Amino acid sequence: MKIKISWRKLPIIFSNKTLVLNGNICSGICKDDQLEINTTYPIEQQRETLLHEVIHALDHIYGFDFSEDQVKGLSNALFETLKENKRVKDFIF
Repeated sequence: MKIKISWRKLPIIFSNKTLVLNGNICSGICKDDQLEINTTYPIEQQRETLLHEVIHALDHIYGFDFSEDQVKGLSNALFETLKENKRVKDFIF
């Protein structure tokens, strides 16, 4: 699977290997050339993690300079809002 973000097409790699970033175990990682999601977590968490990593990619591409806490807050808020408002999500997409 790939995702198009601005002018870039990034592969999304789903794997069951342990992901580590800066010494911390992660459910996902945004790299310069791909997004990686750990499939050992529940599917709901994988979905939110994918949104989280997409926000990191947007941050890198557009230079928003979000902190990790801002990315966490934004991904959680967007995920819950879209999940709980299917008609709005369907209208947007």
